[in-house]
Amino acid sequence: MVPNPDLEMSCEAVRKRVVGSIPHPFLNYSIAFAKDVHKAYEFLELGLAATYSPENHYCFSIDSKADPEFIQHFRMLATCLPNVYLAPERHNMNSAGGFVNRAHLDCLEILIEQPNWEYAVLQQTYDLVAHSNEELMNMFKILNGSNDATTNLVPGNRIEYALNWTVEELNFFPKNFSFGPAPKQKARIDFAKGYVQASLSRAAVHWMTREVNLTKFVEQLNFLNHKGYGVDEQFIATLINSDTLGMPGGFHHRCIKKGIPTFMTRYTKWSKPCGTNRMRANQCVWGVEDLVALRNISRRFVMVNKFLPDFDFAGISCMAESIWNRTHYGADPIDEEKLGKHGIKYYNEVLKQQPSFDAETFDCNVTFPK
Repeated sequence: MVPNPDLEMSCEAVRKRVVGSIPHPFLNYSIAFAKDVHKAYEFLELGLAATYSPENHYCFSIDSKADPEFIQHFRMLATCLPNVYLAPERHNMNSAGGFVNRAHLDCLEILIEQPNWEYAVLQQTYDLVAHSNEELMNMFKILNGSNDATTNLVPGNRIEYALNWTVEELNFFPKNFSFGPAPKQKARIDFAKGYVQASLSRAAVHWMTREVNLTKFVEQLNFLNHKGYGVDEQFIATLINSDTLGMPGGFHHRCIKKGIPTFMTRYTKWSKPCGTNRMRANQCVWGVEDLVALRNISRRFVMVNKFLPDFDFAGISCMAESIWNRTHYGADPIDEEKLGKHGIKYYNEVLKQQPSFDAETFDCNVTFPK
């Protein structure tokens, strides 16, 4: 795709492209999206249009290196659409993951002020949501308040262990914090690694933005961004994995080695064959050749990565048209069987069934659904 240098950005034109003329189905269900972006405005606008609903909320955090025209386009987008927001600060995000978590947090601070949404989805520029809002609603209802994120062991070079990671040193809890069932003195950081992309319950986002102080934690995770890789991949995974912190909808640190399935937010293929025979950073780049396979695989994933607009915009347009059709003419079934076996969901169901549950004694060898 060649960017249009004369793209019409009047509110009339923006609303015509994003909202359209056909009313959106009312679901009485709202989803929030927090997306870090740096380029490819027309691709991002098309992705927004594919899932746009007046019931949803959309926040974009723009990289400090973005060109002025890109920034101005997003300013107009937020001016023209009342449920589109821009993070107030532009951070110097980079390919090592530097400041990515801070940018997402800025959006979550805005989104938690918006009413009624159930889940917030964390995204980056080239993530493309694969579902209509009704399909997303059905997926998140299965989670039932649990979060969705990958939790894997952390490579040794991802954390600066010379820094102090105690919750006291991180100023994690306010002095008047009411910790809940687990004693505050047992709270600790249990590191995990996972995708930046995640789906977080409203309760989890409220906890992150209103109940704990993540400022120093994010700063220390960002410490290695000048010489490391993937420094953004430890943030959400660690919060969810550190059960003694008490994050709503989290997981248990002892389960990280069990290979329990916990992820439905993003689908990425890390090896060939790719239908397009195109790879970027060891990931398949999708095109029209992959659409049939992606439609089947994505029945258990919120979004797919990666589509590149300068490689195959036809595939992106076809995905967007398919989502529009399913929005207005009927949703496709999701993979309820696979999604029902979600490990974090299962763990939280155990918590609800056992009010006196002690996270320290939880046995990860319990029979998780297979």
